[in-house]
Amino acid sequence: MALPFVDLLVIIPSTVKETEKRIAIRHSWGKYVDLEGHCERCRSNRTIKILFGVARPEGEDRSIENETEIFQDLALLNLDQQADHYRKLTLKVRSCIEYAVQHFRFSLLLKVDTDSFIFMDRFLLLAEKKKLFGQEFGNPTNIYGGKFLHNHKPNASLASKWTDRTYSKLTGLEYFPAYAHGAGYILSPSLCR
Repeated sequence: MALPFVDLLVIIPSTVKETEKRIAIRHSWGKYVDLEGHCERCRSNRTIKILFGVARPEGEDRSIENETEIFQDLALLNLDQQADHYRKLTLKVRSCIEYAVQHFRFSLLLKVDTDSFIFMDRFLLLAEKKKLFGQEFGNPTNIYGGKFLHNHKPNASLASKWTDRTYSKLTGLEYFPAYAHGAGYILSPSLCR
């Protein structure tokens, strides 16, 4: 059976307890996407799927199952509730991308945070202008885009939320490689795989 195809797959790592944030997205920028998966505001022919990645709830939590049935926009990840801690965010994002690859075919993946606001019409216009969808000249397009940090040192302060005292020890490197950070970034399917 062929996997469903969308031009743009938007993944949003979330926690089981962030119901209000998911509702806010559905009632704000999520409304840009109509029931057929098109941007109502820009009338693009591109299809869009918004997907919240949450760790499977432990026990008998019916609320997340009810939300899944009603909205059909939750990816229940094979992670325990420990993955909802900020220090495990990388694992959750990786699991969201893995879920995307296993359940969808797509031209472009957009990873955003629950506190982000996406102007879908502007994003789609930019993606079209930059030819980010699909293939060019018969070759897969490898895309990793966003706001990049360069020459960024790990924060060794124990008082910081973003403390990282292991990176330099494990790699022998003083700086992280350049990476996209902030509210969101885009990846091509080949890089997701």
